[in-house]
Amino acid sequence: ALWEDFGGQTHGSGKGGDDWLRSQVGAGGATLAGVGSATADEFGVSRISTPATSGRGGTLSLQALSAGLTGWSDGQKWTAKVRLGATVTSMDAWSGFASSLTASVRTADATAFVGVRYNAAVGLNWCGVVKSGAAAEDVVDLGIAGGTSWARVGWRGTPSGVQFFTWSWVGGLGYREVDVGAPLNRTLGANVGPIAVGVVTRTAAARLADVDLWSFAGAWAR
Repeated sequence: ALWEDFGGQTHGSGKGGDDWLRSQVGAGGATLAGVGSATADEFGVSRISTPATSGRGGTLSLQALSAGLTGWSDGQKWTAKVRLGATVTSMDAWSGFASSLTASVRTADATAFVGVRYNAAVGLNWCGVVKSGAAAEDVVDLGIAGGTSWARVGWRGTPSGVQFFTWSWVGGLGYREVDVGAPLNRTLGANVGPIAVGVVTRTAAARLADVDLWSFAGAWAR
């Protein structure tokens, strides 16, 4: 199992969390920094900020695509807690598993991907995505607007595919999974490795994305 809370790190030399490293998307300029926790449920927050140049950004990853997923199995579960900055236009962001550390995961991009994506050019909500290549993807709108509020999201493997869910607070019981849509079932066609968060600006202004939590656990029955 992988569990990263991004706490207690210096974020020096492009590192945030245990073995998570920043990569550049585009010609460079993205920065990685730690963000002070504002509430008791934020042990540590890592932030990727883009330069003020369209088409540039970065990812925070484990840099181990060859050891990543080639699909999913019943009982696997991935979760993340992510947010954007105050300006959410002309940008895209993502978290999950991708086949590239240095490419974005928009519909037209060739990157294979399973996780959540925000693409302001398409809509202002986070979406669950299973993507095998350019213009080859299945998408479900998670109904959570991109912005400064945390999006608590995830997926779990089922016999029918990947079931996306959000975390909803139930008074006295804590957070509970709420399934969104039907399972998405598409062959990835490539190894995909852990991406804590990625972000790219699509205008001549900087954008940012934060991650507070990223986790993945495999099925026991294997």
